[in-house]
Amino acid sequence: LQSRTGKALKWTVSALLIAVLGLASWQVADHLLNRADGDETTQSQSTDGEQQKPPPRTPKDLKIADASVFAPDGDGVKAEDVHLATDGNAGTAWITPKYNGYANYGNLPNRKGGSGIVVDLGSVQDVYGIDVAMYRGGQKVQVLAAGEDASSPSGLSDFSQRLTELGQTGSNVKTTLDKPVRTRYVLIHITELAPESANEFRGGISEIKVIG
Repeated sequence: LQSRTGKALKWTVSALLIAVLGLASWQVADHLLNRADGDETTQSQSTDGEQQKPPPRTPKDLKIADASVFAPDGDGVKAEDVHLATDGNAGTAWITPKYNGYANYGNLPNRKGGSGIVVDLGSVQDVYGIDVAMYRGGQKVQVLAAGEDASSPSGLSDFSQRLTELGQTGSNVKTTLDKPVRTRYVLIHITELAPESANEFRGGISEIKVIG
């Protein structure tokens, strides 16, 4: 190694080692910088995503501006007491007259479309659900909503949006919708009454809440 060739070989090996160490150091530093940039980008994206996520919706009872009896085939269903179903007191109720013989309003021609209550929200709202306390269980009920552009709906065909299926109920009719329904008018439609005594039937609604 003391010869000229040996010295040249020694310097060549030293230069190669320095180059290798330099390259390795550069690769390590580059990897650490890329990782730091990646973590910063991920954190920024996560922060942006959290900012873009809408705040959770807080359910609220929508104000009911008015209520009216649904009587598509005639009157005679105690319209004067309809306010008792929206007075905020579940101890009061709108109640139908008694009907004899048949749960479908005595099988009378002027009651074939049933009855119920239409609530007016005052303006078109996003409806996310309903909570209706019934006068008694055993009635057959469905809840429908009028179209967004409806004005003073009166017939069953005016209520084109379904909130619940038609079926026999317990003491409450309650549902929450995956997507809101845009409407101003909601119909609680009773098609069959509950038995009250032998051969007598009666129904009614104690309290209506529309959830926004």
